[in-house]
Amino acid sequence: MSQGGGFEGIGFAVPIDVVRPVAEGVIAGGRPQHAWMGIVGEPLTPQLAKDLGVPGTTGVALQRVDARGPAKKADLRAVDRDPPKGADIIVAIAGRTIRDFGDLSQEIGSRRVGETVEVTVLRDGKRVQVKLDLRDRPADLRGTSC
Repeated sequence: MSQGGGFEGIGFAVPIDVVRPVAEGVIAGGRPQHAWMGIVGEPLTPQLAKDLGVPGTTGVALQRVDARGPAKKADLRAVDRDPPKGADIIVAIAGRTIRDFGDLSQEIGSRRVGETVEVTVLRDGKRVQVKLDLRDRPADLRGTSC
């Protein structure tokens, strides 16, 4: 708050790559659309990477795959927790390295609903490319998953 009691001079920035597809959805269909792949991810911590047999790897481990989403249709796999095993680890989207959930969110958020993206995952220690057709995030999940 400023000395005058208002919020003058306070602002924030949103990257145009994130705003553009949402704005285009509003213009085309009257409501915003948010590209969604249908996963909940978790950071690939050094301990989780070790437990999954990929020490030194960065990326996003799949914690949950939504049955309604493109990730399920593409047969992406979430981690089995006891003991940790079997998770797909997202390491790239369209050839761009994914180090953490922020990178993943940026890559998906900057794309349009209906766009096909190539997702590179580590599965059982091997790189696998999977194509996903991004869908609009369901209303009950707004802001909660990628």
